[in-house]
Amino acid sequence: MPDVHPVRGRPLGARFLALAACLVLAACAGMPERAGPVAPGDTRFMTETLDWLVPRAMARAAVPGVVVAVTDENGVLWSRAYGQGAAGQPLDTGARFRVGSVSKLLTATEIMRRVDRGDIGLDAPVSTVLPGVVREEAGRPVTVRALLAHHGGLSPNHLRGMFVAEPQPLAAVDALVRGTPPLAPPQTRYIYSNLGYAVLGRMIERASGQPFAAAMDHALLAPLGMTASAFERTATARGPVVTGHRRGEPVPPVGLRDDPAGGLVTDAADLARFLRFVLNGGRGPDGRPLMRPATLDQMFQPQYAGLPLNFGRRLGLDWLLAGIDVPGVGPVAWHGGMTPGFHALVAVSRPHKLGVVVLANDEGAAELVKTVAAKALELAREAKTGIAPPPPPPVTEPAEQALPPAVLAALSGDYAIFGERVTMTAAGNRLKTTALGRAVDLIPVAGDRFAVHTAVLGLFDVALPGTAVRFATVDGRRYGVVEGREAPLVFERLEDGPIPDAWRGRLGTYTGSDGDDMLTIHRFDLTIDRGVLTARVRSSSRTFGYDKGEGSVVLTPLSDDAAAAMGGDTLQGGPLVAGWQDGRPVLRFSGYTLVRTDGGRAE
Repeated sequence: MPDVHPVRGRPLGARFLALAACLVLAACAGMPERAGPVAPGDTRFMTETLDWLVPRAMARAAVPGVVVAVTDENGVLWSRAYGQGAAGQPLDTGARFRVGSVSKLLTATEIMRRVDRGDIGLDAPVSTVLPGVVREEAGRPVTVRALLAHHGGLSPNHLRGMFVAEPQPLAAVDALVRGTPPLAPPQTRYIYSNLGYAVLGRMIERASGQPFAAAMDHALLAPLGMTASAFERTATARGPVVTGHRRGEPVPPVGLRDDPAGGLVTDAADLARFLRFVLNGGRGPDGRPLMRPATLDQMFQPQYAGLPLNFGRRLGLDWLLAGIDVPGVGPVAWHGGMTPGFHALVAVSRPHKLGVVVLANDEGAAELVKTVAAKALELAREAKTGIAPPPPPPVTEPAEQALPPAVLAALSGDYAIFGERVTMTAAGNRLKTTALGRAVDLIPVAGDRFAVHTAVLGLFDVALPGTAVRFATVDGRRYGVVEGREAPLVFERLEDGPIPDAWRGRLGTYTGSDGDDMLTIHRFDLTIDRGVLTARVRSSSRTFGYDKGEGSVVLTPLSDDAAAAMGGDTLQGGPLVAGWQDGRPVLRFSGYTLVRTDGGRAE
């Protein structure tokens, strides 16, 4: 599932930037060194290095337990468990975890198996299997490919009823999708959507005539020998599951309505079996083909690469194709997953016939699982071949380039990043801003890029290696793009423009009337702030462990009755929709109803 605040869309992983820096430093200070060349098949240096790295990373991130498994096309090469599954209970490599959005890879694989057989058309409209569920647009249908690659234009989530102990049947998603306006025309931009994968799960149900979990077990999990795995909808899973944690403290298990998007419960050995299916060109453990190699290859081909609003994003059919570059191995395909209490990651190098699984029982382990996965693949390639990785290239900071003051002044102004308003000002030859609670300087370097500098401990001005910002204009709208992460991070320039009278007439104070564990909205002030429609929100989520958090979200009207947040993957529940209830004006957000509590305007 996405690593975000459910209302503002702000990445929870941002708080772990310090952890990433610590891990980089750890790689240079005190890590074991080779006593000599590593012989093919010798995993001793791999064991020594990971036994040094993983416990230190766990301690820094307050992660209680981690399981790592590395496989090639023939079997598991190396596996290890670290830490505890619950207080006083040591983990073992057979422990079962909830793996969040890693589940999507298996849902996507089963869809592609049905494409391979001709049961489903990859570029056919979803309506050919599920008529009347998604809104069609002339010339741009919502296709199966679009949903697999998160280009269907659907909302990221329908939050109400999403994480509950006993969710509604998956079929309830049909009405939720049908009743929610899309955020964008299909096939025009990337919008990560759990709802889209719930729709794909409904297609599997319709095509198989079985409930989703049973269909997946019969068609994919059992043929792959994944006997410890199951898609679970309820908080009470079949069989033991490791205790999840948040900031090192146990969290109760929750169910998930949209189980095709994040409901898989599994262990490291079973996920390694899935990776061997990938490494063996779509063949199962008995050598029987479950998918033609050419169909599997399509899952690793870049999708919608030329769309201007994708800003260079590289993804396949759910596999991420950029963001992890392993010395001696190169870029790998991967996918992470977060669900309350857990974080997971799988990665695969098809050219080198290597894959890795990292499972953690704390939802704050995003940087940990990524760093450990990359290091494990680097060491595994050396252990398998006896070839040491090349030395890292020297880190050189690009030289500062002077820009005319008029250019910097034109880039200055207000932007929306994750829905929050930030102000960028020119100071000397720099652009200065504060984003996600951190002071940031942008320094012009070669071409149209800006190096990103920030202060460490309030004392040292350091560049974030490999990270740059560029500015672009698409369809008359101005954007900034942070490059060098696993995917582009986009923020949008706020421009003065007319606000429809319909939205001006709704300005005022609202409160949520139907909160639950997932989200309670205590206060929602719809206002105009410096010429821009803005919501000031106070909300709580027991599911995600915050109480009466406050923030502002910059909105852009989509129509007289719908508005969406600006700047990146924001408002994880989708659009804000105006309506009426019992003769009173209300706003609806992701299944929640906001009732007007005053008659005044807040302009």
